[in-house]
Amino acid sequence: MALEIDNSLRAYIPKGPSIRAGVITLDDDYPAGGWPVTFADFQFGKSLYTLMLGQASGYVIEYDPTQGTIRAYAPGSVAADGAHDHTGSVSAELDHGHNIYREAGWTHAAASPVFCATVELDATPEGNGVYLKYDSKSGQHYLCANNAVSTEDEKIDFTNGVFLNVVHDADAATGVSVLIDRSDTGDERLEADLTAYNGGKDVFVATCQPGYYVKIRHDDGGGVPALVMDDTGHELNANMGDEGDVGVWAVYRYFVAEDAGGHDHDITAAIDHDHSDDAPFGEVAEHFANLDGVEVIFFASGQ
Repeated sequence: MALEIDNSLRAYIPKGPSIRAGVITLDDDYPAGGWPVTFADFQFGKSLYTLMLGQASGYVIEYDPTQGTIRAYAPGSVAADGAHDHTGSVSAELDHGHNIYREAGWTHAAASPVFCATVELDATPEGNGVYLKYDSKSGQHYLCANNAVSTEDEKIDFTNGVFLNVVHDADAATGVSVLIDRSDTGDERLEADLTAYNGGKDVFVATCQPGYYVKIRHDDGGGVPALVMDDTGHELNANMGDEGDVGVWAVYRYFVAEDAGGHDHDITAAIDHDHSDDAPFGEVAEHFANLDGVEVIFFASGQ
């Protein structure tokens, strides 16, 4: 038989050694001087720096770096050798930086928006108002309405395969009412009083197209009509008088990375055990059957 080594944990530390941790399962064929092991047994490429082993089932298991073997000691095998400690440690420095990402802005094709949805003129809009809410689990803002007819989410077509989801929510009115101001440009037309919602900051609602959002602009002035979800005609509408239909644009948000500085982490691990005078330990004999199946936790570093 041979040792079974399970390298269940692998880590790589910049400017430092690689780390392995896991379980070694011993067998019943204990060769003189211990079981031979090499760096390859722990999935290192060329060197084994440190190998620390835990006690298991009353045995003390140690690594002999001179011989390159794992040796086992059992209590009462030889005369007392005096109490002493064995301590192994590995220390590595992890040096890394942090980047933060801030929004650099948003853009659209102003003359001919790539993604545009139409809000229909309707003196008596059908359906129910559209509201803004925040999902704390996903960290996303979303639009919702009480779609009492369809009783399901409605998808607003922004053309070119891009859709904005308006979630069916019987309690939609507990959110913030979304209004439409046709006098603004297409990327600024949707607005809401976000003072109580988030302190008066503009928000962006994601479409199905990664990177593209519909902007909800903060405006506490009011005086413009509410946006309505017509879940019969499957479209947005609003009572905008006789001024005609308008478009709402999706915008592309882009971000830049900023270096927030770096710092070091020191990682140290050690194992310390004692051989007491009243329970002397000695190396076990060959073919020591009681070692078969004994599991030993290990921590190794190498390259």
